[in-house]
Amino acid sequence: RLSELDRFALLRLHRTIERVTKAYDAYEFHLVYQSVHHFCAVDLSAFYLDILKDRLYADAPDDVSRRAAQTVLYEALTAITKLIAPILPHTADEAWNYIPGTELPSVQLADLPAVDAGLFDQALEAKWERFIGLRDDVLKALEDARKAKVIGNSLSAAVHLYPGEEDYARLQEFQQLEQLFIVSAVQVHPPGTPVPDEA
Repeated sequence: RLSELDRFALLRLHRTIERVTKAYDAYEFHLVYQSVHHFCAVDLSAFYLDILKDRLYADAPDDVSRRAAQTVLYEALTAITKLIAPILPHTADEAWNYIPGTELPSVQLADLPAVDAGLFDQALEAKWERFIGLRDDVLKALEDARKAKVIGNSLSAAVHLYPGEEDYARLQEFQQLEQLFIVSAVQVHPPGTPVPDEA
């Protein structure tokens, strides 16, 4: 029972597994490093984990959305540990020893994770990639407001969006924009709504 966001995170994980496997086959170890780093720093830290914080810290332990997030994070941890094992064996083994449910005594005895192509969904991927671009714009505006001392942290902010026709239609596809932008409120104004001078 994964949400769209959870399924997108798993999709990005398996895109990373696909890239890393090809890089190992071609002995392009720099691409292994770049792909794993990008997934951890951008897909996980700057996006998925940023949005997940409330779910992980505040929801009940048996809440479906919290358990879904934990499922994705467990899959990511296990896969990334296996992916880095050939080039960072000691670090990977140390991490492996803390992963619950692993039956093998060392990650070096595990196979590289297999790509699950059934998770690939081009429409879902394109939808969330467009959203990430919009989210980056919103986060930049929030950071500018923070620097100008207009707001404190982002949870004290209300975001007003004045999109064109295409972005307006896209934004209607998303639920709980407040959680996705990590703000107190989001209002999406219909196309053609005049933008106030102070916006």
